[in-house]
Amino acid sequence: MTAAAAASAPSVDELFDADSIIEEARRREPDAGHSFDYLDGLGALCESLSREARCTYEGAVATRAGLVQSLVNQVLIRRHMNEHTEIASQSVGRPVFIIGLPRTGTTMLHNVLAQHPDLRCPNLWELMNPAGPRDPAEQEKAADAAQAYVEWYYRSAPRMRMVHPMDARRPDECQRLLTNAFRSPIFWIRFNVPSYSEWFLRQDLTRAYEFHRTQLKNILWRIPGDVPVMKDPFHIWNLDALARTYPEARYIYLHRDPADGVASTCCLAEVCWGGRSDHVDRHEVGRFWLAHIERMLARLPEVRRAVDKPILDIRYQDLTRDTFGTVQRICDFIDVPMTDEAARRVRAFLAQNPLRKHGSYTYTAEEFGLDRGELGERFAAYRREYGV
Repeated sequence: MTAAAAASAPSVDELFDADSIIEEARRREPDAGHSFDYLDGLGALCESLSREARCTYEGAVATRAGLVQSLVNQVLIRRHMNEHTEIASQSVGRPVFIIGLPRTGTTMLHNVLAQHPDLRCPNLWELMNPAGPRDPAEQEKAADAAQAYVEWYYRSAPRMRMVHPMDARRPDECQRLLTNAFRSPIFWIRFNVPSYSEWFLRQDLTRAYEFHRTQLKNILWRIPGDVPVMKDPFHIWNLDALARTYPEARYIYLHRDPADGVASTCCLAEVCWGGRSDHVDRHEVGRFWLAHIERMLARLPEVRRAVDKPILDIRYQDLTRDTFGTVQRICDFIDVPMTDEAARRVRAFLAQNPLRKHGSYTYTAEEFGLDRGELGERFAAYRREYGV
């Protein structure tokens, strides 16, 4: 950036001004008028980003672009529903949600289940563009653009490829549908935003999940499939709202020793925070994620009782030691036969995609100011309950 350009460029605080983000979205979609939703979430997030995230200028520019796109997506979805009124009655079938704390193997399982021809696992490009045409050529353009985003992310956070590999044409987390409502703990993974996290925990996400369901209808209208399989570890923070919105859903709940999961979550957060900020305090990361995971687990028994839906509990060690056998258990649970073709595809994928295919990385709880032995004591009850 030249000196003249730098002098006229907006500051980081200005980049996170919610009103200017709204105005930019209106310029991109002039027919949006004043009809944007979930602006309270945008406001809470922008305030936290401005005061707490310590983003670099480049990180703030990229983040702002994503917030603008979420507003644009709202317009595109609404327009798509008006142009194709049949989408409103599009069935979502009996969807399956893969849930569990972060870093419990949800990504691995989702990618393996996507090999089954009778399971419909939306890919990253679809989740980034929930409303779009049925034209395959246009879909390829959207996928290429999504892959360009992935490559940019890898350049800004190089360790991401090892910690959480992404591919535009592979399944990804449906938190991307909730980010269009500015309501998801994924923002805690991407940024240091403690005040936004506290705001989030006071919200009822029922309406946001209804928007999630609307977006899923658009995705299934564009490319039909059989049983939708979605995944997002952050669903357990709002499992009650998810269950109210999808009363027909089934759940696959992955369990890992939280002492391992907390340290791994801290590692992921450090990588993500570092992609947008030059100021990442590992001990701050550790305090934040330990506190939030403890809070979640404290209310988990109550939430599970309230949901009263079919849940298949899977241990992380069983998933990693006998992945094919675990997939067979899941197929039995969701009443989807493991056909010869499905078995062939699953086995081929496992052979071609071993664990740590993109490299290994090391970390310890102590790097984040945590004590591994103390974590074991804190989570002893959970470990006994689920045999992890």
